[in-house]
Amino acid sequence: MIVELLKDLDIVPDLPRQVDYVVASYDDETYGHSCKVATALRESGATVDMLMVPTAKKVKKAFDYADRAGANRVAFVGPEEFKNGLVRVKDLRTQKTEDDKGVDVPYTDLKNVDSYFGGKSGCGAAPAPAPAQSEALPLLEAEAMERCGKVEEFLLKHDLRSILQQCVSQVVINQGENPVQELADLLSAHVPPKGPTE
Repeated sequence: MIVELLKDLDIVPDLPRQVDYVVASYDDETYGHSCKVATALRESGATVDMLMVPTAKKVKKAFDYADRAGANRVAFVGPEEFKNGLVRVKDLRTQKTEDDKGVDVPYTDLKNVDSYFGGKSGCGAAPAPAPAQSEALPLLEAEAMERCGKVEEFLLKHDLRSILQQCVSQVVINQGENPVQELADLLSAHVPPKGPTE
């Protein structure tokens, strides 16, 4: 209702999307690790978006997505790098050359990722002041992130992520009048029939 009023008055604010990092996984096996990387970056105070489709041989997809998201940096989670405890981070705002592959940052040191870029922050905004110890918000965020990671692992284990992506993509392509119902119908088509109950 408020948005409609703002449109009628022609005063809809221009709010460009911007995040500090886009995290991209190389394949389905590294997606769970990508969730851990996103969590570590969020815990350091960064805003993070995740590319839900593995990049594999299409790294350009990650850069295109990061550009649309207004990301300052991309964190790539590849199988070999992560096996060695590393995450490849590329600064999109200062490193413009095609042959620049970024910086390998130890996963355990992601909280200090800025030091690998000469201390320049990947965060677009000033860091938020640290909350008082008595506030429950950091605990809730940590619990929520842990649940998010567990949900992602469950989705991967049961191949639900790809089913959800296919269904959501179809809904977006169709652009029907009732997208929620259409999504529910598409998802129900993937539910195996239940056997007879005893």
